[in-house]
Amino acid sequence: MKAQTGKFRSTSFFNETVRATARELIAVATTLGAEYGSENSGEEKTNYDFDFETEEGLYIAVYDWKEYRPIGMDEAVEWHIGGENSTATHDGKRELLAMLTELREATPAPTER
Repeated sequence: MKAQTGKFRSTSFFNETVRATARELIAVATTLGAEYGSENSGEEKTNYDFDFETEEGLYIAVYDWKEYRPIGMDEAVEWHIGGENSTATHDGKRELLAMLTELREATPAPTER
């Protein structure tokens, strides 16, 4: 997975989702040097949107969909993965899950007091 290059492209949803927190996706975007949008007011259909490319250069958009409420930074929600075709969304999900797994393994779990 890498930062999206070029301009925004239209996407469709092909039933691919990933469960993660906003903090995790922001960390992935930051690691890749990818830009992302964040309103997080709950007033629009999406609060966050992330633009990535797969290793093969296929554009994907990752976004929360119709939460209609602010999302907590550490709240796990289902994020939609949009792409130009089902191959892009499938590959994007696989690559994103690999990055999230790596991030989670590198982040120590909070300790209870």
